[in-house]
Amino acid sequence: MFGKPINNIIMRAKDILLSSLLVVFLLNSVIANEEVTTAECGKSLTCYKQPNDATCTSSDTCNVLVMWKHNKNANTIDVILATKADNAYIGWAQNENLTLSNAMAGGKGVVCYFMGSKVKLESFHTTNNEPPSLKPLPTVYNLNNAYKTSKNSVICKFDRKVTVETTSQSLMYDLTDGLHQMYAFGSLNDAGIAIHYHGLKGGDAYITSEKVDLTPPEMVEEVGTDECGKSLTCYKQPNDATCTSSDTCNVLVTWKHNKNANTIDVTLATKADNAYISWAQTNPLNPTAKMAGAKGVVCYFDGSAVKFESFQTTKNTRPTLQATPTGYTLNGAHKTSENSIICKFTRIVTVPSGSENLMYDITDGLYQLYAHGGFKDDLIEYHGLNGAAFSTDEKVDLTSPEKSAEAEVTTDECGKSLTCYKQPNDATCTSSDTCNVLVTWKHNKNANTIDVTLATKADNAYISWAQTNPLNPTAKMAGAKGVVCYFDGSTVKLESFQTTKNTRPTLQATPTGYNLNGAHKTNKNSIICKFTRIVTVPSGSENLMYDITDELYQLYAHGGFKDDLIEYHGLNGAAFSTDEKVDLTSPEKSAEAEVTTDECGKSLTCYKQPNDATCTSSDTCNVLVMWKHDKSANTIDVTLATKADNAYISWAQTDPLNPTAKMTGAKGVVCYFDGSTVKLESFQTTKNTRPTLQATPTGYTLNGAHKTNKNSIICKLTRIVTVPSGSENLMYDITDGLYQLYAHGGFKDDLIEYHGLNGAAFSTDEKVDLTSPEKSVEDEVTTTECGKSLTCYKQPNDATCTSSDTCDVLVMWKHDENANTIDVTLTTKADNAYISWAQTDPLNPTAKMTGAKGVVCYFDGSTVKLESFQTTKNTRPTLQATPTGYTLNGAHKTNKNSIICKLTRIVTVPIGSENLMYDITDGLYQLYAHGGFKDDLIEYHGLNGAAFFTDEKVDLTSPEKSVEAEVTTTECGKSLTCYKQPNDATCTSSDTCNVLVTWKHDKNANTIDVTLATKADNAYIGWAQTDSLNHTAKMTGAKGVVCYFDGSAVKLESFQTTKNTRPTLQVTPTGYTLNGANKTNKNSIICKFTRIVTVPSGSENLMYDITDGLYQLYAHGGFKDNLIEYHGLNGAAFTTDEKVDLTSPEKTVDTPKPRITIPADCTDCDAVVEFQYDEPRQMMVFTLQTKHAWVASAQRPQSAG
Repeated sequence: MFGKPINNIIMRAKDILLSSLLVVFLLNSVIANEEVTTAECGKSLTCYKQPNDATCTSSDTCNVLVMWKHNKNANTIDVILATKADNAYIGWAQNENLTLSNAMAGGKGVVCYFMGSKVKLESFHTTNNEPPSLKPLPTVYNLNNAYKTSKNSVICKFDRKVTVETTSQSLMYDLTDGLHQMYAFGSLNDAGIAIHYHGLKGGDAYITSEKVDLTPPEMVEEVGTDECGKSLTCYKQPNDATCTSSDTCNVLVTWKHNKNANTIDVTLATKADNAYISWAQTNPLNPTAKMAGAKGVVCYFDGSAVKFESFQTTKNTRPTLQATPTGYTLNGAHKTSENSIICKFTRIVTVPSGSENLMYDITDGLYQLYAHGGFKDDLIEYHGLNGAAFSTDEKVDLTSPEKSAEAEVTTDECGKSLTCYKQPNDATCTSSDTCNVLVTWKHNKNANTIDVTLATKADNAYISWAQTNPLNPTAKMAGAKGVVCYFDGSTVKLESFQTTKNTRPTLQATPTGYNLNGAHKTNKNSIICKFTRIVTVPSGSENLMYDITDELYQLYAHGGFKDDLIEYHGLNGAAFSTDEKVDLTSPEKSAEAEVTTDECGKSLTCYKQPNDATCTSSDTCNVLVMWKHDKSANTIDVTLATKADNAYISWAQTDPLNPTAKMTGAKGVVCYFDGSTVKLESFQTTKNTRPTLQATPTGYTLNGAHKTNKNSIICKLTRIVTVPSGSENLMYDITDGLYQLYAHGGFKDDLIEYHGLNGAAFSTDEKVDLTSPEKSVEDEVTTTECGKSLTCYKQPNDATCTSSDTCDVLVMWKHDENANTIDVTLTTKADNAYISWAQTDPLNPTAKMTGAKGVVCYFDGSTVKLESFQTTKNTRPTLQATPTGYTLNGAHKTNKNSIICKLTRIVTVPIGSENLMYDITDGLYQLYAHGGFKDDLIEYHGLNGAAFFTDEKVDLTSPEKSVEAEVTTTECGKSLTCYKQPNDATCTSSDTCNVLVTWKHDKNANTIDVTLATKADNAYIGWAQTDSLNHTAKMTGAKGVVCYFDGSAVKLESFQTTKNTRPTLQVTPTGYTLNGANKTNKNSIICKFTRIVTVPSGSENLMYDITDGLYQLYAHGGFKDNLIEYHGLNGAAFTTDEKVDLTSPEKTVDTPKPRITIPADCTDCDAVVEFQYDEPRQMMVFTLQTKHAWVASAQRPQSAG
């Protein structure tokens, strides 16, 4: 389609050289604008795309993407032209009279193209079927942006007038009427200075067979009733299951109040059978002349356009329509593809000055009027001819729409924080979408109210709840007063009733004393009403409410809705009543289940006996005490529990602890069952004796005391950390640590028995700070950031170890240079009870624990702890408190019972901590172990665990440096010299290249900055140099580096090979500076370093002087058994044919030398073949040298020798 030079621009070589700096500036100044997508196509935008399938979704995946939108007010269209990076241009044109055999004849349009360094938009007009000559845009075009994206898509954004000025007619068509559309894409010509004919070099063109009107917007979708009773309030007719959207309803009005803007958003819709829908308000409502005093709006189709207009009627007559006044904003008026009529608008709640004749203030409720009908002789018809009209029986408050529920309500809190009644009363009824009846309530003693939820599943249309006293067994509804929550087809409502006999109730507005908090349907169409009612009955509400200060019989029912009435529950529902009176102000305090140790070491701190795997809950433990500190309230929440074998559990504190008379000075509480009731009482003992119990003092709040179904005894309480005045005799201040005392036993003769008879007592060896409980973790820790922001050590060092629940050893750390600390996480999976981490120097290979100083993170059966140790010989360590220099940030178990400790330690060693800490300023050997816990001791790791150590010293203060993004080839051939594999368009960044090596010479510093990168499929990338390339054994004489991921960390190490073999890696010598070694978010591997051009003394074995050119070697591959794999297995290797001068980018040196010298006496030889056995690879390498070229191949020998 296109092919002539643009404006005949011919740039001379000198001009190109002189403008190079400008080109670089322009390229670097282009904003990386975003791609454009097809997300709004068919909605707010009209679009044309090629390929017209699911592969074309944005400017970087489409050959042609043209999007436009008509701006009716400005009489313009906004247009976007876009094409992906494969193309250099996209063209868009119009033609008034299209001839398929001569399509371009008469074409007028624009081309968006990229040439040189800039994206341009230019115009053309073709008089015959030939490539166009481009010209500057006429004045009626306004170019808003022209750019390439980061993915090199070409995009132009502009707007143009719909009509055409006389001066622009040669380049533009008037778009008022439809025109044939033409589209094309393609490339530049071979010289790169003109757009190429679309039929060549992978381009193409398209035309529309019919004329397209660019000025009308896309038809919008139908509006549905899906959100009715949820986020929207609705009125619909017919009010049944047949009316579900704008194409099935005669009347569909939806609205939503915007409280902040003081407006309501309204949609009026009617199906194709009608020509209009009207909506109005009035007050009062004249039953015999409802239109009298009405003010409203009509959405109608006049045969050519959908219009929205207002009216006011003073009598019962057809309204005269006029323009909507100030206070209305029309958001859209259109017909759908099904010819439904839809108007969307916003109106102000209050009435602006001057609009009073046509609008009511809707701050308060008004009667609502609705109608639909036909259109004839430029007038809306009387609704009685081919339509209908409707009105509401009550005033409607448009500013109090439905309140949407985010989720179903469940029975999770039933018997806990809520009292509940449900049907069916079995395991099938668990939430509002599975229960026929679900009523939950909670008494608010301070407000003297109850909060109530009524819910029923989608099979039903209503749920009712009422009270009565007395209960007439044969006519239960007699004397009932209550409420019904129901869906009338459009809206969920809550209304009241009173019945004097056994009959279906007549519903009416809820009286004073009820406050509706929400009435809605859920996404599963469950019906839910939430409300608050006063316990006592307000004056005037006696007919519809009982005082619930005292107990009443409860009545429940569910059923259907038909003919604007709730159905009798006996048809498609059921009714239920309680056998006894229920006190709604005294909800259940019983626990449905035992308390467990699941959160011990997580959100709770615990003490349990027996301290082993048999004690897991209140029905298996003799002693189970759990607590959590509430810092804000300065309280602790405590649970005391014991199994059915016991009658009490006690918990006390003392300081100091008398080892021979532990009860001396104790103050505490006892939770006990006295044969009829579970009680919580306090005591103080001045000597070692059985305590005398008394009422708990001020400072304790009892939250629950009960027996479970298994007769376990449980007390839940809250106590203040500090001691209130007057409670000193029975309470210790627990701001600081205290010794803890625990006991369990029997109850006899109205006294708790001495624990030595049928129980036991226990005490802690150290003071316990009750205000520093475990810190809960939300989930496992993972290896995702290993080699990125964190340095890690893990075992097993393979793909199976990915998180705290799959690793035996996972240690992660990060150095905080500003604070001079390291943040450390120690973790091990549930199979283990501890993980240890220590340092030593020197490392004794036969007694590695000698001289070790470190920490152990372990679970002792109740709590996760972090403690320190020092070992002077190869033995199991004795644990002790961590010294100054350590800060514990968290010690806990996860939901999968992994063990995790998080800590911070100072790099240098504080005075007094030398015995338990090494200074980690310099590198140290690292020791790791995991194992079990038995008899209050960590087990020797050789029994059920393992131990590991590092072969080299590790510097903990030089962790990985994270990269924010992949490295790309964008600067290759510009500021950087690069080598990449594969050497094609697929390799553009570290996540798409097997080999990507970039470098830049710093002449002033006499160094080169190098980046090695490889994609996630590989575990390493190697880069080396050699001075004399041995083509049959290329690794001979190589010196270089390998950037690799060993499963835990990315490392850069050096090597030297004297033969063709896999290298042995070692620490990089003086002359290298590592700037970063990390994995990216896409798991690419990247090392960045600087090396000196010349070789420092002592580094000669591992480095070549790169002042002059050298042959370059590259490789990539896998990592297995702690070694980089041979690149021939899962990788590849590459060499340069010529020496490369690394200090002069883009320039090679040396003259190619023949691979094999053809003997002079071989005058008739066309080629010579040389072969050599490659022992490391066990391959025979054949080299063929011709007079013009060479090729090498390798084949594994079929037999030995």
